[in-house]
Amino acid sequence: DIFIFGGITTLVVGVINGIYPALVLSAFNPVDALRGRFRSISASGFRKVSVVFQFVISLLLIIITLVSLQQVQHERYKDLGFNLNNLIALNMQHKSVRKTYDAFRAELLKDPRITDVTASASQIGIKFSGRTLMRGDGLQGERMIDVVYINPDFINTIGLSLVEGNDVSDGRIFLLNQKALEQFEWSSATGKTFELFAKQNDKVHIMYTGTVAGVVNDFQ
Repeated sequence: DIFIFGGITTLVVGVINGIYPALVLSAFNPVDALRGRFRSISASGFRKVSVVFQFVISLLLIIITLVSLQQVQHERYKDLGFNLNNLIALNMQHKSVRKTYDAFRAELLKDPRITDVTASASQIGIKFSGRTLMRGDGLQGERMIDVVYINPDFINTIGLSLVEGNDVSDGRIFLLNQKALEQFEWSSATGKTFELFAKQNDKVHIMYTGTVAGVVNDFQ
C-alpha cells in the first residue's frame, strides 16, 4: 500500500509540476519569440504553492517511510513467545499427507539432524486455527476464544514454556495460555473441565470435551 501511495503521489506531483512550464510555453507567441520579444508571465503565486505542496508531500513520504521501518523492525524483533530458530514449517493440508503423518514423522526422526517433529492445524506466528465458543468450570455463560489444534510434543518442538501442569498427550486434553488464565480469572486451570462447541440454528454442536492439562506462556 505504501508503494502504491508513493507511486500515485509521484505521478500527481509530476503532473502538477508539468502544468506550470506547459502554461508558460503555451503563452508565448511564436512570432514574438522569433523577433526576440518575450512577455514575462507573473506566476510567483503558483510557484510558491507548488514548492509548498512538494515540501508537504516529501515530508509526508519521509514520515510514512520512518513509520514503516519501525513497524518492520518491530515485526522482525518482537518476542513471539517461542523459539523461531531452526524451525521448518511444512504445508500438510492435503488429506493424503495427513493420513500418512505418523509414518512421515517417523521417517523424519531417522535423520539425526532433526530433534523433534510435531503438527498443528495452523502455522504458529502467522495465524490461529480459528475462533470457537467454549464453556468451562466456574465460567458464567459462553466465551469466544482462539484455538490452535496441536499434536503431542508441540510444546517441546517449538520451544514453549510450561507454566503449570503437563504437556498434552493423546486424547482430547486442552492447554491454555497465560492470557486465557487471566481472562477466565482462574488461579489455576489444570484439571478443569473444558468444552468447545458451535451453534447453528440455535442448536449446540459439541466439538471437543476434555480437561485442561496445563498452561503455557503467551505466544503469537
